[in-house]
Amino acid sequence: MLTLRAFGPGSNLPSQSPFVMKIMGYLHLLGLDWQIDVKADIRAQPSGKFPVLVDGDQVIADSGAIALYLEAKAGHTLNDHLTDTQKTLSHTLVRMAEEHIYFYVVHNRWSVDENFALIRPSLEKLAPFPISKILPRIIRKNAVGQPRAQGVGRMSPDMQAARLAADFDVLERQIGDGPWLFGADPCAADLSTAPMLAQILACPADTEIRRALTKRPALTAYTNRAVAELFPAHDTLPFPRRP
Repeated sequence: MLTLRAFGPGSNLPSQSPFVMKIMGYLHLLGLDWQIDVKADIRAQPSGKFPVLVDGDQVIADSGAIALYLEAKAGHTLNDHLTDTQKTLSHTLVRMAEEHIYFYVVHNRWSVDENFALIRPSLEKLAPFPISKILPRIIRKNAVGQPRAQGVGRMSPDMQAARLAADFDVLERQIGDGPWLFGADPCAADLSTAPMLAQILACPADTEIRRALTKRPALTAYTNRAVAELFPAHDTLPFPRRP
């Protein structure tokens, strides 16, 4: 059976990592049998990050590499129903979610004390005492540095909201009547986009970043629908097979 080493559930989501949620979605939609390991030591992982997939003696790190591996194992991809043009757009939306929206997710969660307080207990479980009390501060410092180095962390809240709004405009137009980004069936772009949006909604602080999303009912509804249908039963892992 496949084993997913990952951050576990929190904030009413199946994982506090959007990239872990992405791979959970792949496992779920591809109909593969799997189990989750939330006790794995993140420091012992090949890249020092989650998610990590274990299949026998194979250990695969990085969500992109894991997604390709799972599709090869299943014998089909989540984009099989798309046209070539739609596949190109799906790839672009994945990059927008994972390499742009992601930095707003990180900044919103790690730079705001009220949001960070939600994930601190999970971080303390990643290492034994007394390291567990020090580790959250170390991880937070490194995490806050990522959007600052990228540029998002140096922007004013108004500029962050404006830049993010442009991405949200694209997503709203693409969803249209939905229910998913490319019509009736979810694809790879949904599994990269929806977890990012869900992580923003799950943070309690009323920041400009969160308001940029919550003022869009259609996009908020899309996010909630994805969490319910693509990543169900956050308190019962692994998920049941998708019908």
